[in-house]
Amino acid sequence: MSNFPISRYTIKFQALENIQLPKYAGSTLRGAFGHALKSMACLTASRNKGTCCCEPAERCLYRQLFDPPKKKLDYQNRVQDIAPPFVIEAYALPEQIAKGAVATFHIVLIGNFAHQQQMMIQLAWQRALAEGIGQNLSKGGEQSKLISFGLCDQPKPNIQTATTIRLHLFTHARLQYRGNFVDVEHFSPFHFLHALVRRYLFLIETYSDVTLNQEDIAQLYDEIAKIKGYHQLEWINWSRYSSRQKQKMNLDGLMGSITLENLSPRLYYYLYLGQWLHVGKGCVFGLGQYTLQDIQAKTKFEKISA
Repeated sequence: MSNFPISRYTIKFQALENIQLPKYAGSTLRGAFGHALKSMACLTASRNKGTCCCEPAERCLYRQLFDPPKKKLDYQNRVQDIAPPFVIEAYALPEQIAKGAVATFHIVLIGNFAHQQQMMIQLAWQRALAEGIGQNLSKGGEQSKLISFGLCDQPKPNIQTATTIRLHLFTHARLQYRGNFVDVEHFSPFHFLHALVRRYLFLIETYSDVTLNQEDIAQLYDEIAKIKGYHQLEWINWSRYSSRQKQKMNLDGLMGSITLENLSPRLYYYLYLGQWLHVGKGCVFGLGQYTLQDIQAKTKFEKISA
């Protein structure tokens, strides 16, 4: 298995009752998945009113997959929140799914540990779909049933790079820089690439055995600062209710297209991986998802190292 495997899986299910979902269902699906996973993989939650009390938390399968404990990372040399090793992609799910209809969404698994737990993840989705997603949760019966959980695609190790690309965001990106969220007026290519590389470095240190070289990282950020480009972005207002925090949360962000010029093969490859990893805050429930369009491509395939 690769040092840093990334795989997108397609989850197909059939509604056994009418299902009502919010406009974007990623957060709702994440909550249903977490509830099901906790009931199956946490040894203490059932005895503590649904609260995981496993000690040490690092040994709890539920915590490792869904709510990783904070830890110190060499990348920024401080203790910080850890992103879960998965991304839910549900932007294409309709708000209403009629009884008998078949629908699909995706989950991206990141790193060896998540791939090793694929069967547990699949079983948790089977339970989550049966117990119910969205509004009108099932009362006694099953709301929907899992039809299949299969591999959709994976990044390729050898790709054709491009010096100029245009990327299209189809879920909005919440880009943060120095503690502030970046709006349309203050956006620059640096902000997007900084968020992209930062997420990649966090994930690869957490979920692989790759050793980060601080000199290489410094050179990478110097390279990012020189990238030019332009954009057609708009500000999207979006909010969700957090059951865990018991409050409404505003999750506004940027939507549209961004063109980047004079990319190195290494930066291009990080952008390529970002189509699976996403960018910005809220990646776990599908924000910051985009696709690449090459404008000026090289003629050869190159293998890019991490």
